[in-house]
Amino acid sequence: MWRYLKSAFFVSVDVPSLGRIPVNVLAATAFGILGFAQPAFWLLGLAVEAAVVPALAFNPRFQKVVEAQSLERSQGNADQQRQTLVKLLEASAQKRLWDLAKKCNQILDVYRTQQAEQYIIDSNDQALKNLEWVYLKLLVARHHLMNPLQPPPKVQEQIQPQRIWAVGKGLFGLIVNFNENAVHSNRHGRAQAVQ
Repeated sequence: MWRYLKSAFFVSVDVPSLGRIPVNVLAATAFGILGFAQPAFWLLGLAVEAAVVPALAFNPRFQKVVEAQSLERSQGNADQQRQTLVKLLEASAQKRLWDLAKKCNQILDVYRTQQAEQYIIDSNDQALKNLEWVYLKLLVARHHLMNPLQPPPKVQEQIQPQRIWAVGKGLFGLIVNFNENAVHSNRHGRAQAVQ
């Protein structure tokens, strides 16, 4: 419910030369500024926002618009994630994935040529996209099983100087400790020889 209230408060309208303007935020700001001149505007602004925002948020049609926008954003993220996973695969696995995508498109073309109902085509399209997604995840899992613990090349380049520095510091610490022990034992030996 908070998602709908937040979306209702930040609802925007396209204004030609200004872009998207959040109407309720602009109205609340205007009432806030006018309230300094006449405090009655604060109460009026509060009443207007208290009436408009919940009325818009509880409207089922507006709720469907908000859900559609969030679904669109999540699909955009899924496409970006899919592209990242595809780049991770080697060329042979990418070819296998593209072959599956080509076969899925051929299946959809067969449905279209048979003039199937649109909802059948849409539901099968979604099922085939899910199949491609599962196949991609299986290919990525296979890649990780075949190449365990291989960091990307950039990470290896970053790790190498750090390892060299760590080894150098460790060796320097050993040399310093060795020299301190040698000096300490040398002094201790001289002190015993003098006695």
